[in-house]
Amino acid sequence: MVDHSGMKLGKQSPRHDPRTLQFAKYLHAFELPTPPASVDWSPAVTVPWGMMHNDTVGDCTCAAAGHLIMEWTANVGAETTPSDEAILAAYSAITGYDPSTGATTTARSRPMS
Repeated sequence: MVDHSGMKLGKQSPRHDPRTLQFAKYLHAFELPTPPASVDWSPAVTVPWGMMHNDTVGDCTCAAAGHLIMEWTANVGAETTPSDEAILAAYSAITGYDPSTGATTTARSRPMS
């Protein structure tokens, strides 16, 4: 077994560069308003939220991303709803899920592209 007690491990010593911007210098340059206790941006969405296959496939993270796109775009005046097929394609690309068979190929067994 290797004795690590005499070895220098971990983070290296810091190197200070006077050109590096320091956030503290700029933090007090202006006063930020107090943030509200809560904000609900969802009322701007005028179309049904939809399940985006989360009820059948369980693609909750991709469906959540689709719902966020709906909310963000609705609040800037250009409401966009990703199609269920686009959400499922993203889920398949990330997880290896095959919609035609319902099987999921794990990342370890997928070929590198």
